[in-house]
Order: sequence, then structure tokens, then C-alpha cells
Amino acid sequence: MAGVTLSRQLTKAHRVDDLNGSRFKFLPLDTLNRLITEENVRSELARKPPRRPRISLTSASEQARTLASRVVTKKGRKLFVILVHLKKPWDVRKLMDAGLNDDFLPFFRNGQGRNEDQLQSARDARIIFNPPDDWEDQDVDDFIDKQWLVLAPVFGTSGAHRILDASCPLPLVKVDGTIHGPGSVVYKTDVHPSQQQGIMSLQLEYQNAEVALKEFKRDKDFQQERDNLKRIRKLRNKHITIHLETFSQGDRSYILFPWAGGGDLENFWKSRDNEARTHQLALWSLEQMLGLSEALYALHEEMGQDANCRHGDLKPQNILHFLTGASGGILKISDFGISRVHQVGTFERDMQPTITRATSPSYEAPEAVVGENRARSRKYDIWSLGCIFLEFAIWLVQDWDAINRSCDARTPKGPQPAGSWAHFYRIEGRNVMVHPEVPRAIHRLKSLAPSAPGTALGDLLDIIQANLVRVDIRERLDAKSLCEKLKQIISRARANPAYLFGSG
Repeated sequence: MAGVTLSRQLTKAHRVDDLNGSRFKFLPLDTLNRLITEENVRSELARKPPRRPRISLTSASEQARTLASRVVTKKGRKLFVILVHLKKPWDVRKLMDAGLNDDFLPFFRNGQGRNEDQLQSARDARIIFNPPDDWEDQDVDDFIDKQWLVLAPVFGTSGAHRILDASCPLPLVKVDGTIHGPGSVVYKTDVHPSQQQGIMSLQLEYQNAEVALKEFKRDKDFQQERDNLKRIRKLRNKHITIHLETFSQGDRSYILFPWAGGGDLENFWKSRDNEARTHQLALWSLEQMLGLSEALYALHEEMGQDANCRHGDLKPQNILHFLTGASGGILKISDFGISRVHQVGTFERDMQPTITRATSPSYEAPEAVVGENRARSRKYDIWSLGCIFLEFAIWLVQDWDAINRSCDARTPKGPQPAGSWAHFYRIEGRNVMVHPEVPRAIHRLKSLAPSAPGTALGDLLDIIQANLVRVDIRERLDAKSLCEKLKQIISRARANPAYLFGSG
């Protein structure tokens, strides 16, 4: 870019924080490192020689060479960029002579003592310095303002929490869409590639560092989900979605999640409805059901000696499809906003019932509305998982329309009170029963060759009917037993293609 000044190159390289708007701009790290070289620094200094009387050109050139090396090798690149924007590139020497470097950014007015122009490091409160004598108040304000150009965060995968200044730009270069919920907004957005560490390498869809950014409307909801995710993260189960990072900025709080390129399970059923129902698809589906069951076991049993968890809101929309390198990708349980992690043992539950009202009604277990003052077991999740597996089997053997027809059959007809849903159970007076559509749907599937009795899917349907979708929680399997049964089905299916998907 011969003939174009460094100042101009830097200005053209600014990127806009697409979430917060054009007032928030940042200089990507890769651009900073590419432009702030010794040669470019030296050239910029030569354009504006120091204002010292009787200094020779030779001396100025040598000083520029020495200072350029110092800027690049002694952590002065960001300071130099700020001062180029202030048209004071030589002042980087004064700042570095005062012991400053990029690590001490950002700076704020100290506001103490006689000199209110003193600047103090937000990173190290011991670092306080007086701006150069020839700086006006506006120069100090401009320094404070321009420093944010080089301070956009680098997001990673550690799960860490950070507090960002309200002036700090976010390195989000593209916000594609939003999903509004009752207590949050989820954005699909791209993190600038140079402002992330490890996100792009997680899965194939991260070629553009796509993430889901969840913004919370209430701090208590954020704190609850953050606490849940911190504990769940320790499980390291591949069928559980873990968060990347959390951060707060002003009165807003956010959680960064990996972006599921395949959408949720419901979207998977819709988008792949025309796909041939092959043995490979059937086996993949069973393997994913096992993976989800293993994830549930991890949540229920592996949270530590004195802690356990249930999800409480399992539904197809909370099961995400990640497009990994493996054939078909992988399904993962997500959204732990209302999951409950308990620090008391199961034996104490009679004294301290644990109730979560904000579940998805269609997949909720009957104990959500019957005996709702009683503590809910982890087998609440088993009911929900059984409902999901039934719909998975309907889709696999039939299609998406068949799922909708079954849903319609469970939906109450005629005038109904607000909040009537397509439950998998029915309440008649004081009696609670499995909705008649559930055994009817299973009977229809068993009449079809791919899921006939004696097939893998036929055996799955038997488990759903006998051990999962049961009103009496004592008749439901725990997650460990469910995993064992699914492993037996999959092991046999791998060895015998005819058993896997019938002979239709």
C-alpha cells in the first residue's frame, strides 16, 4: 500500500461491533500485528519528526529506528496505534519511558489529588502517570476514547467470566438473526477470527467462528444459568453443550455458546425429511439416543459426591445438532437455564421440594401438574426423553407429518383453558394416564416393517412404552439402566443389519 499513510491504513481497517452499532469500532489483532511493523512505525515517525530544535535528519532517523524497534519488541504496538490516531506518534517514547506498555491498558482518569489529568491503569492500580506536559484536556479525553480501538476482547473456550467496560467494543462482525425468549435474546453472530482462541477449531462449522450469544434480561437468570453451566462444564460429556465464555457489560450479561450449524432436533427432522431412511441413518439415530441418555446419566449421577442435577426442560428444541466431522454430526443437550443442581442429597428432598415451573408443557412429565408441591425426581427427565425418542422413531419410520398428526391427536379439542398443550398424558378427574395416542402411535409403528417386533426400533418402542413414558415414576428406568438397554440394541444392530431396520 505504497503512498498510503499508516494512519489511513489503520482507519480503513477499523471493524464495526455489529451488535452495538457503528459507534463501537475495533482494530482486529491480526491487522494490528500486520501493520505495526518496525518498518511502518519508522516510516510514520519519519513523517512527523520530533519537535526539537536543531535536530539533524540523521539523528531523527536513528531515533526513529531505535524507537520503532522498541515499540515492536517491548509491547508498545497498541500504545503506538492510539497515538497515531492522536497524531502524536513520537509520544510513545514518553509513555514507554514512564514504564507503560500495552499490558497496562485501559487507562482512566485517576480523579484524585491535585492533578485530575492523571491516568491510572485498570489492570494495575499502582500504575499512575501524568500525561505529557504539552497534552491538553482534549488530548487526554481522546487517548481514553481511542484506546478502545485496540482493546476488543479475545474470546476463548475456557468458560471464564469477564467484566467489560461499557466503552469496550465486542469483536462481533456479523449478527445474522435473533431468537427472542421470555427472559433472553439469542443472537447468531460471528466472532472476528483474530479475536478468538480455540473456537474455530472446535467443529467444522466454526470456519467463520460462528457463535450463539445469549443476552439476559434479568441478572438472576444469568447467574442461575452461569452457575449451572460452570458445574455441568466439568462433566466433559460430548453430548452436552458447554459454554465458551460469559461476560457482563454495563447492565447486560451474556453467555457465549458454540453455534449448532444443524439447528435443533426439530429442525433436523424437518430439514432432512426427504432423506432416505437408510441403515446408516437408523444406526446413527440409535447412537444419538444412547449419547443423549449417557449425557442424562452424567447430569444425574456424575456431578460430585454431594451434588446432582436434572435438566427439567428436555424437548427437541433443547437438543442441538452440531455438524462435526463425523458422519451425521452429533446431538447435544443444551439450555440449562432451568436445570436444577442440588447441593443436598436425595434423602433430603421431602423437606426441601425442588420445583421448576418454566418447562415446556408438551414434554413435561405428569408430576409437573399432579402433586406439584412434591419434590420432582430426576426421572422427570426420563419421561421427557421417552417422549422425544417416540417422536424420533415416528420420524425415522414415517415422516415429519406423522409427528404432527400424532401431536394433533394429543391436543385437546374444543374450547380449552389457556395453556392446553399436546401432552403425552391425560388427566380425567383425579386420574392421570398415558395419553391414548401414545400406545396408538407405538402400535402403528410396530405394524410397519422397519419397526416391527423383533427389530431394533421395535425393541426401542418396547422400552419407551414399558419403561420411559410411565405415569408411576417407580416404573421408569433410571438413566444408567436406559443406557444399558440401548447399548444392547445397538450392539446387536451393528452385527445384524436385518435387526437394525427391519426388512421393509
